Amino acid sequence: MLRYLRFFPAVFGIAACGLGGSDENLADTGENEEEEGCDSSLDCDDDLFCYREGLVSECEEIFDRQWEIIIVSGTADTEYNWDLAGGAPDPYVFVRLGDDACMTSTESDSFFPAWNESCEMVVPSGGTLEVEMYDDDVDQSDTMLTFSASGNDELADIVRREVLTLISDIASVEIRFLPGF
Repeated sequence: MLRYLRFFPAVFGIAACGLGGSDENLADTGENEEEEGCDSSLDCDDDLFCYREGLVSECEEIFDRQWEIIIVSGTADTEYNWDLAGGAPDPYVFVRLGDDACMTSTESDSFFPAWNESCEMVVPSGGTLEVEMYDDDVDQSDTMLTFSASGNDELADIVRREVLTLISDIASVEIRFLPGF
């Protein structure tokens, strides 16, 4: 059974605000009015995310733009019989997003792989995200975890939260989404 854990995005910046005067000066001149910003993606419409750069933040489009997909780390059940000799698994992760795909390196004999590997992919409108984690064996790779999400609502929900943690009965993997420009 695969569980999808939802995490709310961390707030790394503050909303944009008027720079260069007090509220009293703003009222007198009408200049430097406070700009609308966002504190998190929860402040944005469904197909938008909160992009922060320094002290300025704004809601931007999720779809049809480059994203850095970071496969951070994973875990494997230490009690599971991974190899005939009883050794640890050799995990790797495969990610497909629309027409783009990438794969991590294989972490040999690891119950706690730490890849921190990234690739750039476009999040397509109406696309599908697939994540698969395997134990690399000589004869064939064994499936440790699979996940699929499709449609704008599901993809936007995942990307807006910035972190996707997937958990199966025998393995887990953490993936992060960062806007690429």
